Amino acid sequence: MLAFEYPQFLILLLAVPIVIFFHSLSLHRNRKRAMLFSNFEALKRADENYKYPKYIFWVSFRIIIVIMFAFAMAGTHLNYETTVNRADYVLALDASSSMTSTDIPPSRFEAAKDAEILFLDSLADSGVKSRVSLITFSGTTLIHLSPTYDTLFAKNTVRSLNISHVPGTAIGEAIVNSVNLLHDSDKAKIVYLVTDGASNVGVDVDFALNYAKERGTTINTIGVGTKASTVYEDRLSTSLDKDMLVRIAEETHGNYYFVKDVEELRNVFSNKQIQTHGIYDIDLTRYLLFAILLLFMSEWVFINTREKAVP
Repeated sequence: MLAFEYPQFLILLLAVPIVIFFHSLSLHRNRKRAMLFSNFEALKRADENYKYPKYIFWVSFRIIIVIMFAFAMAGTHLNYETTVNRADYVLALDASSSMTSTDIPPSRFEAAKDAEILFLDSLADSGVKSRVSLITFSGTTLIHLSPTYDTLFAKNTVRSLNISHVPGTAIGEAIVNSVNLLHDSDKAKIVYLVTDGASNVGVDVDFALNYAKERGTTINTIGVGTKASTVYEDRLSTSLDKDMLVRIAEETHGNYYFVKDVEELRNVFSNKQIQTHGIYDIDLTRYLLFAILLLFMSEWVFINTREKAVP
């Protein structure tokens, strides 16, 4: 499907009827001018321009240029879902205080870290050249590792991650930062987002979701915990927003997982996940601009070799 970075430029498509109008007006003027000067040879050529196939060809030719220009200005991307084993990844881990819950021993946070290390081991063993990034989020997002092929360094970074004491769960912000980390990837872009809560601060999830979709990023969401609502540290509670996580996964062509023990969590990050469904994103802007240039050159060559203006 097509996605647009700057959809406001699609208003340029309104130029299509204008092109049709001026093309017709130009033909009428040429014919009148030929008749005025009694130039019957020119009149004959002008009449030939009214022949249906030729008229349709030139109108269609210029309409195509206008449409391609509008799509180029709108930053058109082609996204399509496929099975991939070439991808770049972001591992986004909830580091809020609720992740200290021990219902998944030794804690949700530590179990998730172990699962991410398992994923990195599988990635290294697969021989697939993929970059990986790491972020954690609570009331704000921290980028711990920019895209790298160094899985050993990534594993050591995962081991060093700690719980954040900034209140809140900024899932929308985590998504936007994950997408930005993958912006220059020419492979499938896949995010694994682990959380036990609901987005309650920062960037709106709907905005973040559209941001991810426009940039062809697949998000797999993993909800962790044994209960819908969990009391932690004897004072606060957290509730998993399953509906939100399911929607994020479905609308980005990812998968939603709910895990309630270590084994299920490890299965999500197992080797089979190295080959998964993802979205290839192709930025069509440069191709459209190149095609427009070729069309203009073709028209110039044709006019200067085959066509002659009416005197």
